[in-house]
Amino acid sequence: MMRALITAFFCLALLAAAQGCQEPPRPMEAYFVRGGMVIEAADLRQVTLWLGDAQKATWRSSTEAGKLLGPGRLWLDLDWRPGQRWRVEAIGGERREQTTITAPRKASPLLVATIPLEDVDPAGPNSGGSPDTEVRFSPDGERLAIGSYGGWLRVVESRGGREVFSRKMAEGMVKRIAWSEVNGRQVLFVGEQSPDGFLYCLEADTGREIWRYRTADDVETSTVSEDDSRNRIYNLPGIYQLQALDNGDLVTVSTHGWFKGDQWITKCVVYGLRGDDGRLKWRWPEKDTFPHSITWFGASDSGGVLGFTAHHVRPADDMHSQYPGGMFYCLNGDDGRLLWKYAIPPLKPHYSSAGAWQAVCVSPNGRRLFLGLNDGRAMLFNAAQGSRPAPLWIKDLGTPVMVGDVPVTSPVSYAAMSNAVAYMVLPNSIIPASSGNQRNRRPTPHPMANYLVAMDMRGRVIWNWHGQGAFQGVFLSRDGRWVATALTSGGMTPDLNLFGMNLFDVTLPGGGADKLVFHFPTVGPLHFQGAVSPRGRYVAVSEFPYSSDEGKTIHGRYQVHVIH
Repeated sequence: MMRALITAFFCLALLAAAQGCQEPPRPMEAYFVRGGMVIEAADLRQVTLWLGDAQKATWRSSTEAGKLLGPGRLWLDLDWRPGQRWRVEAIGGERREQTTITAPRKASPLLVATIPLEDVDPAGPNSGGSPDTEVRFSPDGERLAIGSYGGWLRVVESRGGREVFSRKMAEGMVKRIAWSEVNGRQVLFVGEQSPDGFLYCLEADTGREIWRYRTADDVETSTVSEDDSRNRIYNLPGIYQLQALDNGDLVTVSTHGWFKGDQWITKCVVYGLRGDDGRLKWRWPEKDTFPHSITWFGASDSGGVLGFTAHHVRPADDMHSQYPGGMFYCLNGDDGRLLWKYAIPPLKPHYSSAGAWQAVCVSPNGRRLFLGLNDGRAMLFNAAQGSRPAPLWIKDLGTPVMVGDVPVTSPVSYAAMSNAVAYMVLPNSIIPASSGNQRNRRPTPHPMANYLVAMDMRGRVIWNWHGQGAFQGVFLSRDGRWVATALTSGGMTPDLNLFGMNLFDVTLPGGGADKLVFHFPTVGPLHFQGAVSPRGRYVAVSEFPYSSDEGKTIHGRYQVHVIH
């Protein structure tokens, strides 16, 4: 009898110990996101929300399971205001929990998907530094197309990241993507940087090829050489900009710069193509190629107005008398005719010529053109120019300032534009090459470095925001309400705590700090290409791994985040 009692005692003790080792159910959490609330609890079956005594929302897993972001994680659309007191009741498994929370002044970011991409070695010779990654939302925002540095095209669902299809496209990288509709079906225009410089039209649901255009036939081809660091992937023919138009056609540019022996050659062509079959509508130049590098252009929604300039230019008195350096061009996007060109005066003595990176924009209605320059100037143009084209205004935002005997510039590197406002980003501080050997010298910060500036069509600053870290890129929703920027490595010794994405709501009153909705932190830095879905529901950014000690410690990985 005693032995049986002892055995029973030990069994009960073991059972109690086993139960004690089990983790208790995670308590319910609730927090506010843009236009909604997220509730997290184990085995969610039902949630009810009250504002005061009024019941505002009810959810049941048996009828509305599609609102779950994952096991025990529910996202409900909700109209809330700061300071409101909300009561949340959740039933999970056999547990019923209640909590009361106060709506904050600002929403929390909500990560709705992370899509891993291929491995990238941040310390490897072919890592590309910040690996080019293109992200573009479908017109309804429900799908995201991703083009990777390794040449993959992926289409995923924006919410959750479920893969629709993936396809290895290029012997190089997938450089640019645009969604469009042709003959009643949704398509993707995809441009690569590769020995062929192909531009594709693909079925958006399957990736099946409809047509292709080989731009290397126009700008020549080259190959990547293992023993020639000069001839990297960026020295292959590439689709550097691509825009689908309202009528289903597209405009694009192919840029190719490479060494032939010891001579550097650049060839570019701007195209207007039919969306249904890829046939050429027009090309500029019509017969030959443009001898400077075009890395970006702006185009109106209809494609009727197109503007661009060169990024790397030779002095204005170079051998290309027909296409001198430092020109800003405006084309008729319907037929490729040159409407006007403006010779940008060099900002002497610090610069002998003018160039731009990705700060060339045309307003959606085609009335205005914005140009941000590497010397720190910003300009606005009227699309309808007379015989003597000139800017409507010029603003010296990041132009050189002297720090002792060293000039420091903050380039206007990125820009985006609505019909009423131009947004520009000045991401860093540089020492102009004219000052001598600036390699490996860290300049004193320029007063305008790391600024996001919003300027109206009269040239007035309507708001700005000075953040920590180095901004890279600026992305707008189609309605112009939501503005996002990315943060990448800020020079030689970046702050690892500053990587991430900033989102602004321009309809909020006040300055930039008031319009800042949230900062979404990431472990690694972000690439300068990103996207906001047309209605602003999602933002997509691409993270890449970073190492400051030759790969011994790696921060982040190569992946795309979708944030609400």
